[in-house]
Amino acid sequence: MVPICSWRSSVGKIFSVLLICLLGFFVYSDTFQHFFQFDDEFFITSNPAIRDITNLRAMWDMLSQPSRFVVFYSFALNHHVHGMDVFGYHLTNFVIHLVTAVLVWWLVRMLNRLRTSGVRKSEPPRFVYGSIVALFAALIFVAHPVQTQAVTYITQRFASLATLFYLLSLCFYIKGRLGRQGTVLCFIGAAIASVLGMFCKEIVITLPLMILLVEVFFFEGQKRFRKFIVAPVGLFFLIIPAVFSFRFLGILSGVRSSASHDIEMITFGPYILTQFRVLATFFRLFFVPLGQNFDYDFPLSHHLFEWPVLLSFMALLSVFLLALKLKRRHRLIAFGLLWFLLTLTPNFVPRRHVIFEHKLYLPLVGLSLALCMGMFSVFKDKRKCMAALSIIVVLFSFLAYKRNQVWKNGVTLWGDVVKKSPDKLRGHLNLGIGYLREGKYDAAEKHLNKVLDRCAYFLRHNMNEDLKRERLPEYYFKAYYGRGLVYERRGQYDLALEEFNKTLKIKSNYTKAYVSRAGIYDRQGRYDLAFEDYRKVNVNLKEAYNNRGIFYEKKGQYDAALSDYREALNIDPQYAEVYGNRGIAYSQKKQYAQALADYDKALSIDPSLKEVYFNRSLFYKSQGNFRRAYRDAQKAKSLDYPVKDGYLNGIKEKF
Repeated sequence: MVPICSWRSSVGKIFSVLLICLLGFFVYSDTFQHFFQFDDEFFITSNPAIRDITNLRAMWDMLSQPSRFVVFYSFALNHHVHGMDVFGYHLTNFVIHLVTAVLVWWLVRMLNRLRTSGVRKSEPPRFVYGSIVALFAALIFVAHPVQTQAVTYITQRFASLATLFYLLSLCFYIKGRLGRQGTVLCFIGAAIASVLGMFCKEIVITLPLMILLVEVFFFEGQKRFRKFIVAPVGLFFLIIPAVFSFRFLGILSGVRSSASHDIEMITFGPYILTQFRVLATFFRLFFVPLGQNFDYDFPLSHHLFEWPVLLSFMALLSVFLLALKLKRRHRLIAFGLLWFLLTLTPNFVPRRHVIFEHKLYLPLVGLSLALCMGMFSVFKDKRKCMAALSIIVVLFSFLAYKRNQVWKNGVTLWGDVVKKSPDKLRGHLNLGIGYLREGKYDAAEKHLNKVLDRCAYFLRHNMNEDLKRERLPEYYFKAYYGRGLVYERRGQYDLALEEFNKTLKIKSNYTKAYVSRAGIYDRQGRYDLAFEDYRKVNVNLKEAYNNRGIFYEKKGQYDAALSDYREALNIDPQYAEVYGNRGIAYSQKKQYAQALADYDKALSIDPSLKEVYFNRSLFYKSQGNFRRAYRDAQKAKSLDYPVKDGYLNGIKEKF
């Protein structure tokens, strides 16, 4: 028979895991159809490297080093299974988040067990609520609103998957360190997980140091073992620097334009000073997650004795000293605070983005632990403590659910950014593009004009030459291109051509501008110019292949059209419009079975394609199937396609 205490323990574990998963589902239940955003275009929707799961070389070479290969391969798997259906990508991110939260629960349970099991002999075990602390730490982790950027923003699977492997490696290490069962397998699992994590994101570089911190905090009485782990831990510490060819000086001393505040150049000293403010902001966001912003306007600091820098430095120093003071009496609180500080040390490596909220994803593990342990230390009554923590979890869950609504589409996300960072060019640029996609052309033009006006202002006021060369051209050509699309949608083709020409003058290899300009030439009957633009296209866009396929179709070059349609479908197997267009090409080549299959496929993906209904009607008519031809023509007319009554009546008379 199973002992009652063992049975209760198993039920408690199952309940905890289910509660973590249910809370996570509530918080993220409305995010699975949110649009691709921002860098999702570069890493996913327009990334040729992820279109073939067997092309490991392309994924390995992304970003010029393989430090994120594992995540790119996960994107490739998503693309292989889901194409460009955003649901599959969001589902994967969500599952990663849940698994990571469960690992937080497991880690805290083991740390509490170490705390009370007498592994350290210097103090008597007094804390008996380890399972409850583990549960609440995981609930806070899964529901905290700051985590939304690492979960709902698909690209930041870099941060969430790296954290998953980080925690998995640490959990395996501790379990193996306890030496109860499967010790060797646990250490092997820890090593494999750590390597996988290091090829997700560079933040895993702190894992070897975290293992040493665990040794110091929880295995004080077993110092002999440490001499055996120093060498392998040191080797793992060198993996990420080796991936970057040990280019420390180049990375630290380089000069780069800031993506967190317009018209600034980042150098090492100001960047380090600014990070004190960033870390203080992260600390504040954990306790008061208000005013979240996807794209902060965060200027650089230049002197330690600027009040924001000095106060931030003193606050962080106080956290560090508090952790040292609490090490003996409240070790788990101290460990959680040091976790926060240690896992944020990679932030001191200069990069263009000074601050991003997804960088708090891994550090939040330590703060969640410190908060829960701190509250249990303050409250004498366990029930009151649990009630207070429950209120915090509910509040965080509500804020996270509301924050996720901001990620719904380009207008909601960048509208929020513009409200909080009104002077940043990137916010206005992307909000303009968001309005463009929704057909709100006046609003789009307003924000794109604001970008161009501010760019012109910066140029007039003797801005740094490096910024003129690096940053302004990007904003300029994207704003011109966006405004060209506005004019095109309004039917102002001459104005649109001017904007596309300005775009290509700044960035001569911008594929989208060639495709859009070729489309206008095509409408105007200037086929030679259209053909020249299509020849210049270095296509990585499904729309480019589709549009060029249509062009070839009009010229009667059906084989060339079919080739382009195949390429478009390789990028997105669920691209309904391409199936409809390819059906026309197959009909012209008298490959009727393939034509009908493509028409059917297009309508199964998107039943609102009225042109496809009409084209299938023409197909059925050519095959003598007048009843089906009539039915499709009626459907097309019901969707406001201009089907003439004479066509309908002519078909009806024949059946």
